[in-house]
Amino acid sequence: MKRPQYDSDTTYDARQLKRLKEAKFPHRIRALPHVLKRIDMFALTPEHAAVEAAASNEIDWLQRLLPSIDQHHKDHVRCVATDVAAAQGHCEAIKTIYRWWVQPGYKPKQHVWEEFDLGREWDFNHYDKHSPYDFDALEALAEAVTSEQKEVVRVICEKAGDPREIFNWAAEHDDLHVFQCVYGFHGEDDNEVVFEAMLIAAERGCLGIVKFVMEACGSELAGLYESGELFVCTLITAIQHGKRDVVDYLYEHDGYRDESFVPALCAAARSGSLELVKMLNDTQDFDAPALDSAFASAANGGRLEIMTYLQSCQKFDQTAIDEAFVSAAGNGQMEAVNFLCAIEGSAGEKARRRDDQMRVLELLFDMGGVTPEVINEGFTEAASRCRIDVVEFLYSKGTISTELVDKSFQGAATHNCTEVVQFLYKTGFVRPKSVEKAFLDAAGRGDFYVMERLFHCGYDSQALLHQALCKHSVKELPRRVLRFLKQKQQLVEA
Repeated sequence: MKRPQYDSDTTYDARQLKRLKEAKFPHRIRALPHVLKRIDMFALTPEHAAVEAAASNEIDWLQRLLPSIDQHHKDHVRCVATDVAAAQGHCEAIKTIYRWWVQPGYKPKQHVWEEFDLGREWDFNHYDKHSPYDFDALEALAEAVTSEQKEVVRVICEKAGDPREIFNWAAEHDDLHVFQCVYGFHGEDDNEVVFEAMLIAAERGCLGIVKFVMEACGSELAGLYESGELFVCTLITAIQHGKRDVVDYLYEHDGYRDESFVPALCAAARSGSLELVKMLNDTQDFDAPALDSAFASAANGGRLEIMTYLQSCQKFDQTAIDEAFVSAAGNGQMEAVNFLCAIEGSAGEKARRRDDQMRVLELLFDMGGVTPEVINEGFTEAASRCRIDVVEFLYSKGTISTELVDKSFQGAATHNCTEVVQFLYKTGFVRPKSVEKAFLDAAGRGDFYVMERLFHCGYDSQALLHQALCKHSVKELPRRVLRFLKQKQQLVEA
């Protein structure tokens, strides 16, 4: 949140005289700091003065000033003064500001409140919507935590309008004290909020917070799992992020959904934790489909060691191997693809033995394992690598745009892929400017093969020659290129 232009240093001495910087006082006045301070304090606006009072914890002065603050500045003053007071540990100042701010009859940020009313049909518990009180309470909380002002932390947690923010902040910063504090005031109001923060803690490896939630409301967690209100499993989250200490604790204390062991096994296989895969496999009775899924997950993550281990547990049939092949290829895990191709009897192995990459490509298409993004990237790459068979196959699928054809034509011409150049030109989607640019570039680098192919692809040969001889001076072109162009010009004009 952008801070208003108030002084926000923690002491007046660090701020004094700023407002008098441009004032031209006589030297004898400037030599008297106490006089300047009086002048400075007298020149304060009510808003600045309230911040000064909060910083020095002068409650009487603060109480006299707050009622005189303009309604348009009320929210900003509350935010800045609370931050300054929190940094100094002035709990009474924070309470005074809060009581003034929530006094009857005041409507914070009226335009925001009216906008919020327009969405009243939304459930207010959808906390993705920002509170209409757009205050930086988390910044004040961070200040209080840094300066070890526990009483200020308690006040902020107690007065939090949206405890979800405090819970999440505590989980993100692994601050068990703040988590326990806000839980003491708001923990029983909404268990779902607490468990969402617990997921953040599990993701970041904050074992202390995970233990606290399990001990404080583990039975409620099980109830939310059973009712279907909580869809993400804490155990799987910890596995996906490699937080082994959290995984072990949750596994030992039933912190998971009853049906979550297969997804947990797949998450462990994909993340690369062989030790965890072995532990789950030894303690749970997984059937063949579960191990098939884990094998595909390991292939997707390129985890060859886990794939080898799973092969020792079960002989995978052709369907399972093909699914793992598609999963690995779709995520660009070429080592896993080669591993699967080496399995005797697999379709990939047969394709590899015949050195037929097109067979592998056709296999992926037949299984639906190639996305449009991969097709586009593969088409451009194949054009630059002179793979005319791959270019023709991908183009036949009817998903290549005219822009991509034009781009691939330029790449093929640059890399001297003459067959691809001719094929792409015949599609009718290559722009004349691209043909002329390709010819000029070929002339500049002395690429006779590309120039010759462009002459015979059906484009206006005279226009190409004219462009080349006008664009390049005689001195720029190698003699043999210049001789080639003039010979072609004579043949065209004959």
